[in-house]
Amino acid sequence: LNISLVSSGYYAPNGSWVQTECDQGTYAPDPGMSECEACGLGYYCPEKQMSDRISCPAGSYCNETYGTRFFVCPTGTYSNQYVSIAICYTILCFGCSIW
Repeated sequence: LNISLVSSGYYAPNGSWVQTECDQGTYAPDPGMSECEACGLGYYCPEKQMSDRISCPAGSYCNETYGTRFFVCPTGTYSNQYVSIAICYTILCFGCSIW
């Protein structure tokens, strides 16, 4: 297999004649890659054959290098950042009364 024939979302190890799909948690953004890249902290790759990683949405965090999902911030915390790696801030309420 000519390395230039390897599609995005796939890789062909050096010397291989077969393109292989990237596993969940990895992606191959460019055609002709010899290995898939880890999605990285702040991103997730929920499917095989991904050619782009997905940014972790606000209100959640992505703290796994080979992440396949995002984690919603626990009740009483928040994250207003996209691509958060593990930061959910505690919500403080000054002057609130508890009944």
